[in-house]
Amino acid sequence: MTQHAHPLDVLFAPRSIVFVGVSADPKKTAGAPLRIAIQNRYPGQLYGVHPREERIEGVPCFRSVEELPEVPDCAFISVVAKLVPGVLESCGRKGIKGAVILSSGFEEVEGGADIARSVGEIGRKYGMHIVGPNSEGLWSVKRRTILTFGSAARREKLHHAPIAALTQSGGIGGAIARRLQDGGFGCSYFVSVGNETVTGTADYIDWLAEQDDVRVIVMFIEGLIDGAKAIRAAAKARARGIHLVALKSGNSAVGRIATATHTGKISTAGAIYDAALDQAGVVRVESLTDLIESAKLLCSMPLPPPRGAKGGVAVLSVLGGPRSIMADMGEKLGVPLATFEDSTVAALAKVVPAFGYPRNPVDITGQVVGDHTLFERALDAGTGDANSEGLLIQFGNGGIREARERREIFTSLARKTGLPVVLSLLGDTLDEALLVDYAKQGVAVARDAAEAMRYFGWLYRAREYQARPPLDTERAGRPPLPAVPRSWQETMSLLADAGISQPAWRILENGADLGLLCNGLRFPVALKAMPEQAEHKTEHGLVVLNLPDADAVAVAAIAMQERLARLDPRLRGGPLLVQEMVSGGVEAVVTAARDPDFGVILAVGTGGTLVELLGDVGYVVLPASADEVKRRIGTLKLSRLLAGFRGAESADTEALARAALSLGSILQRLPSSVQAIELNPLLVMPAGKGVAAIDVLVREG
Repeated sequence: MTQHAHPLDVLFAPRSIVFVGVSADPKKTAGAPLRIAIQNRYPGQLYGVHPREERIEGVPCFRSVEELPEVPDCAFISVVAKLVPGVLESCGRKGIKGAVILSSGFEEVEGGADIARSVGEIGRKYGMHIVGPNSEGLWSVKRRTILTFGSAARREKLHHAPIAALTQSGGIGGAIARRLQDGGFGCSYFVSVGNETVTGTADYIDWLAEQDDVRVIVMFIEGLIDGAKAIRAAAKARARGIHLVALKSGNSAVGRIATATHTGKISTAGAIYDAALDQAGVVRVESLTDLIESAKLLCSMPLPPPRGAKGGVAVLSVLGGPRSIMADMGEKLGVPLATFEDSTVAALAKVVPAFGYPRNPVDITGQVVGDHTLFERALDAGTGDANSEGLLIQFGNGGIREARERREIFTSLARKTGLPVVLSLLGDTLDEALLVDYAKQGVAVARDAAEAMRYFGWLYRAREYQARPPLDTERAGRPPLPAVPRSWQETMSLLADAGISQPAWRILENGADLGLLCNGLRFPVALKAMPEQAEHKTEHGLVVLNLPDADAVAVAAIAMQERLARLDPRLRGGPLLVQEMVSGGVEAVVTAARDPDFGVILAVGTGGTLVELLGDVGYVVLPASADEVKRRIGTLKLSRLLAGFRGAESADTEALARAALSLGSILQRLPSSVQAIELNPLLVMPAGKGVAAIDVLVREG
């Protein structure tokens, strides 16, 4: 064991471990971890704490943590929840800096929150790094530190591969580790993060990003404790060439309730997680099987090399039917098909029968059954095209035999081309050992054409993320603002200070001289209720547009006061807003809001009265760059309007992105009582002419 270079080394590379609450019975949950550590030949010193036993499995035991002859790096704690704070206090006083808490019965149960709070306070007081509580433990295969009771670790040999698994479900994490170990593929690290009372997912990602035996990090996420910190850690991992993959649960209303009953935490809405994980460069999958398969794929396969506008996957199929499935799935998943050069088409035309198809996707035809050389001649002719970024070979019903007998052909093809190679069967699968052998030589084997294209979908998504510039995770902030804006004037001043322009306006007080008030305004104007008087003004008739002169404003004001009084008698006689009309532009909505999981986020979308109907909104977690905001806008229907829909002028997307970031900066500087600031509509003017904030709403809560 070496000196600790990272604070979390006390968990993953401890020089000594004490098992508190250890049982002498290796079949019990409290007894299995010690037995598993011994079975996996942990290289450091082991101790036990037991009220009666002097030795268990040959390991010296003591009556208490205080009696230990040295200060262990890590404690594995498996006592009932109510005893955990006392044990942890003893560990802290002893100087132990790492702990893995197996015990359940904390935030996830009624009455457990106080115990969890004590665990957190003790851990922070002593500077301890704690896995759990409610954890199945952790593995470091290379260092032979296997701290778990899970059955996945109970085997003669653990296989090592550069895959790390972080999971907020011990059972799902155990399944990931078991599946990776079965058949000999392997993994490098496994962490069942539990309730993350002290140490969170972001901390583990940060540590894993520095390890030389991690190429892929797979995660099962129910809800992040500090999403912004996790994004920064993910950015660090991505910058080091590590792929991240996540299966996120709790996206639906029912799913979020299920998450709360499991972890004691209600997670943020799924759409925000989708955007945040995409921003962090995390590949999303929809099932546990896909999480495991994507880990194997990204661990062992090269990414498709970019070959320009004609680049894509080259498909050679012995059947005609799967070709259309591949084309459909490719379009759905964003997987391009290569456009073959004329020379490649000509070479294939000499090999493929006349009733086949020599262009991509190639139909070699079933003639391969009678002509055993046809398949290899087609491979020679079709796999060297300059536009090929990956190779997909679709077998017929003899696929299992072909995959077994021609293994050297396909693995040498992967070595020779340096491209990702995927073999596709017809609903069949190979035995695990052969699948692992293929994977470790850069070849994946899919059960059918749709799965094969899904594999390429992951590879192309990973390529996109690796090509993105580093995430803007650090940004110097301006000084905090001392007070919440309480008036339209104060709010407009904040916007102006942040560079967000607005049309000229006046506040119409009861009894004011309209002639003097409107002096300097350009007619026509709009008359509106103040934002604090009504949130949905249009629905209540509290917006009147295109008023030509002061007299028209006076008439409209009388009618508006009556509407306000019907809405709430206390609003009669209140101030109204007179604002110059702005013609042209695209209506957008921009909101800066505080999110419980990610901190300050931006929501940008199609604005005006249709915002709730269309739901055309994208999210960005701060800090972020203008390029990141523009990239998110590019995923929305709004982008078509901004580009100049049906002959209209293109709008100033750059100014929209800057305004969104400025609004986010304002919220970050305001007291935490301000939950959101919304500009709706924010008019995006023609390119080069900026934006205009027409209406603003400040929400406290």
